[in-house]
Formats: sequence, C-alpha cells, structure tokens
Amino acid sequence: MEKVNFKLLNSLLKISPASLSPPYSAWFLSTVISKISRGLFHNGSWKYTKEEDCGSSNNNFSGEEKSYNFDYEEDEFIERPENFNYGINNQGVQKEKEIFNTRRNIRKPNWQNIKLKALKKNVYINTPHIENRSEEEIENYRKLYNLTLQGNNIPNPILKLSDYEFPKEVVKSFKNMGIETLTPIQAQGWPVVLKGHDFIGIGQTGSGKTLGYIVPGLVHVLNQPPLEEEDGPIGLVLAPTRELVQQIHDVSVDMFTESHLKIICLYGGCGVNIKNKQIISLRKWPHFCIATPSRLLDFLEIGATNLNRCTFVVLDEADRMLNMGFEPQIRRIVKQIRPDRQMLMWSATWPKQVQKLAHNFLLNFIQLNVGSSELYANSHIKQEIEVCEPFAKQDRFVQKLRELKSEHEKILVFAQTKVQVDFVVNLLNKKSLFAVGMHSDYIQKSREYVLKRANIPILVATDIASRGIDVSDITIVINYDFPPCIEDYVHRIGRTGRAGKTGTSLSFITSDDNMNAIKDLIKLLEKGNCEVSQSLYNLSKREKELKEMKRKFKGFDVHQYSRFRNKFK
Repeated sequence: MEKVNFKLLNSLLKISPASLSPPYSAWFLSTVISKISRGLFHNGSWKYTKEEDCGSSNNNFSGEEKSYNFDYEEDEFIERPENFNYGINNQGVQKEKEIFNTRRNIRKPNWQNIKLKALKKNVYINTPHIENRSEEEIENYRKLYNLTLQGNNIPNPILKLSDYEFPKEVVKSFKNMGIETLTPIQAQGWPVVLKGHDFIGIGQTGSGKTLGYIVPGLVHVLNQPPLEEEDGPIGLVLAPTRELVQQIHDVSVDMFTESHLKIICLYGGCGVNIKNKQIISLRKWPHFCIATPSRLLDFLEIGATNLNRCTFVVLDEADRMLNMGFEPQIRRIVKQIRPDRQMLMWSATWPKQVQKLAHNFLLNFIQLNVGSSELYANSHIKQEIEVCEPFAKQDRFVQKLRELKSEHEKILVFAQTKVQVDFVVNLLNKKSLFAVGMHSDYIQKSREYVLKRANIPILVATDIASRGIDVSDITIVINYDFPPCIEDYVHRIGRTGRAGKTGTSLSFITSDDNMNAIKDLIKLLEKGNCEVSQSLYNLSKREKELKEMKRKFKGFDVHQYSRFRNKFK
C-alpha cells in the first residue's frame, strides 16, 4: 500500500498536517476524500510523487514514482499512465475538465468518407434436407410451437442439427456442450439470422434465446475478414445488467472455444483492477464483445476501443434496457456502428417503446413470436395471489413462507427497493429462516457468489434478478412487493418454471400497490384461465373510493377503520 504525504491532504481537505499522524494509506485517503470532498471537486485529478514532501522523511513515497486519479464512479484511486502529467493546480484541474468534456462528446462518424471492410451478411448454406421439406410439415411445426412470423423471404426452420452444415468449430462445440436438439426459437431463428436478415425475437424466458444469437453470431464472425491492428470487435451484444452479461459470456465462451476466437465481457461496478483488465482485453483485438451500455460507452469515450468493424449487433432484453433508461446510451452506441450492419433484438415483451426502437434501428426485419404476441405468463407456473392489508403483510408473508418452504426447495423473493430487500432479509433471519439478499449496492463478488452458490434456500432481490439471469433450480417465486407494471410481474415469476419444468408464484397485494398493475394482473389471470379471487376484484373496483378516503383522512391510516377493512373480506 502506497503512503501519501500531507501536502495532498492539506490541499484537498484544508486540514493541518500537524493535526494528523502519519502514515496514511492511499486507500484511507481515498475513503476520506470520497466522503468529504464529493461534490466539492469536479472530476479533479492530481499527481503526487516522492519529490512533493513537507520537509519530513515520513511524508515521502516509498518505491517508484506513481500518478493517481480519483475516480468517482469506482470510488478508488486508479493509476494513471506516465504521460498524464499535471499536478494540483487550477491549470491541471481545467485540463482534466477539458478531457472530461471531450470524451463525453464522441461524434458520429462520416461513413461516406470511411473505407469500410468487406461485409458478408448472408452466410446461410442451402441444404436439401431443409429446402425440400414440405410446406405441410413446416406449418405443422410452427402451429405445434405457436410460432408467428412477420416479414418477407422467411426461410424454412432447421428441425434437426444434422440437417444443416454448420462449420466444424460449431459442430465440435455442440458436442462438447451436449446440445442435441433445438428449441423452437433456435430452429426458426437461426436460418433467418444466417441469411443476413435483421431480426426480432419475442419469447418467454428460458426459451434458448442466448444460443439463438450466439451461434449465428459465431458463424458470422468466422466469415468476415480477419481483424487488423486497432480494429474493434466484429460482434457486439448489449444487455442490461452485469449478471446477465456474465452469464451470456459464460455460454459464449463454451461456444467459441473450438474456434479460438477472442470474446470479452464489459460491465461496471467491479472495481478498478477489473476495469483495467477490461481495457487491456479490448486492446487484444477481441472478435466478440458482450457489454452493458454504460460501460461500453465509457470505453468508447476514452478511446479504449471503436466499433468501425462491428457488423453483428444484438440487443438482448431490449424491453428491460429501455425500462432502465438505457435508450440514450443505446442510440449513441448505434451511431458509432456502420449503417450496413446486421442487427438483432431479443425481448420477452413487445411494448410500443421497443417497437419504436426497432423501426428506428432495423431494416426490412423478420419478426418471430414464440407464443402470443400479447403479454402472457408461463403456463407451467401456478400463480397464487394473496390480498391483505398493508399492516398484515409481514405476518402473512412469514406464515406462507413457512408453509411453502421445504428442505429441497429454493425460493426467490422479490422486493421493490434496496431498502426493502435489506428489511426482508433481516426479518427472515430473525424468524430463523436463513435468507441472503442481492441488489445493486452489493459488491460484484458478493453478487457472483450468491448466484453461483447452490445451498442458499431463500434469495431476496430487487428486479436485478428478474431479467435474463438464470438462478438455477428456483421452484417458488414470491412477490413481497407487487411490481408497478405487469411486465415486471411476468419476468419475475418467469424465474421459475424454466425449460419445461413446473413452478409456483405467490404475490402479496395490498391497497397501497399500483391499481393499474392490479387491473392488468386480473386481465393476465383471466387470459391464462387462472382463478381470480373476489377480494382481488373488489380491490380493483374500489380505486376511486380508496383515493377519496385517503384524501379525506389525510395524515391518518385509513386502514385502521373497520368499515374500510370489511370491504376486502
């Protein structure tokens, strides 16, 4: 651990060196600065060396000369390159501000003035088994799995792996991964993407969407000219969360092993050491990149990589990324990609916001829906609804959890906020129900540990665990807090009942929950031929009366009045 002198401390915090006793580590100083000086300095950077001392030998650095920058995002000191030379003065801070502003204003390339490498989008190989298949057999297959297609020149599905001539690297990977059959979204989606079409895939979680774009992405990269010095990746996948990025990367590594192509993943919130490793990996000419939008944009802004060679783009969990507010970052990233790219969008729902984005980014696309294009819940999941009053929810939750919990079952509990997650974890542990929490404030190593650990009986999480993340062997999903929109509800309960297995969901609903979401829930249950309790109907019908009572009794708890409570019985 490097020691720091008091000249830096005095300059930053205006604290007299005599009031503190040396030595202080760089980590300690960074912690003090993060708590006291946050907001007082705008992304300032400083260089301090062993030559800068206050006359005492104890204030000198030991070791070689180093330069450090305080990074607000990572909340640590990070090492700067040697050519980043400026000290603690107004000129240095101003220079850092200029760099900060420059990197935040990456311009859209003028593609007419750039000589682009050759692009081969159609990598499909016609085979007799697929082309000669009868229309009756194809229609029966699509009806069996409720596949709906929109677009022109739609190719026939690949019903068996042996029907298509995949590259030998892909065939070896299939054998190593034990892949023998195709899911419907893969069978129909692969030939569409391999033919070079822009593509939209709509399907429920656990339908094999990851391999649905990784396999044709690998074939696409294998058919492009080799990378040259300072080239960026050819394939790019954007996903909303770091856990999902890591899971896609794990699957992709297994698929890319035999081809000896380089694949990397980029995500934030991981500490400076991992961030530096990600920058180094970008400079080793990766062929395929899986990233969260914010982290990729950050690296584009500092010039760590470019997307001039990117020709295969995937937006995974597109609806979730838009809900999380990533649309501006996505648009800025897409502007850096050549216009003749091939683009894919994968989503579990098809709201208007996603449709608008698709029409902006995709050209002459083919859309594949697995199941209904309308929102629906997995038919393999038994949905239970518990209507109760807000003050009784805790007791009912613990009671139901004891009833449902068994020795071999894993339960996933969703809470709406990070504070609620911590509250529920503490509540369950006090009741001798061992539980572990997970939300964005947890460090990355803790989140990875929770996802990979098999013997955790109860996991409490925010919506960070509701999209795309494969938490294995979840048999029961509980919504302690009902989500504000029905799409989030579908994704939450979709963590169980995956890959054809059955599962159970339990949702607690009170009068404090979003009434529009409750009305949508009733429609969803009716659409799936599920039983809807009379108390749920009553709750949705009395929205106006509830608002009027809350207005009249403002400052009081209206649920204390027995007249009001009886209406839910």
